Amino acid sequence: LAAEVEATRERPREEWAFPGYATPAEAVESAIWAMKEGNVQTLLEALTPEGRRLFELRMAGKSEAEVVAMLQKQMEKLTTLHIKEQKQVSPTEVNLDMEVIEGQAVTHTLQMRLVGNEWKATAPFSFEYDPLAFYRRNPELMRRYFPHLVQQDDQQQQGQVPPTDGTL
Repeated sequence: LAAEVEATRERPREEWAFPGYATPAEAVESAIWAMKEGNVQTLLEALTPEGRRLFELRMAGKSEAEVVAMLQKQMEKLTTLHIKEQKQVSPTEVNLDMEVIEGQAVTHTLQMRLVGNEWKATAPFSFEYDPLAFYRRNPELMRRYFPHLVQQDDQQQQGQVPPTDGTL
């Protein structure tokens, strides 16, 4: 599978916008723009249901204002967004190699999935080191090795434990 597709675009921070979710590159730019603007709802819309759940787990216990501040702080140093390469994994999945410039260039691979007719990220955007990133992208392993982190979220979803005020 993994057919190579030509890289799409390079955007300086001043040109970041909300182009929508019609292509994987547009979906990434929309999410990055949302993070820069502190628009949590638009960021959530840029994620698959699984990605959204991971984001909500990661933000559990934080107020919306804290989440906005964290997202904007994460975007402070980013000056350029560059989609270096797009690899077609299947008709509904694409991996994007995204280079972000924050003093030096760092490349992140983002998994994108077609949901309906819109492209969405399968995991929350983060440019900070997350020691549980691998497990968060693999819910079965997350449940096996870190059940205490998943258990509270499951209880909240079943209505057994009221959600903490201000969580997303």
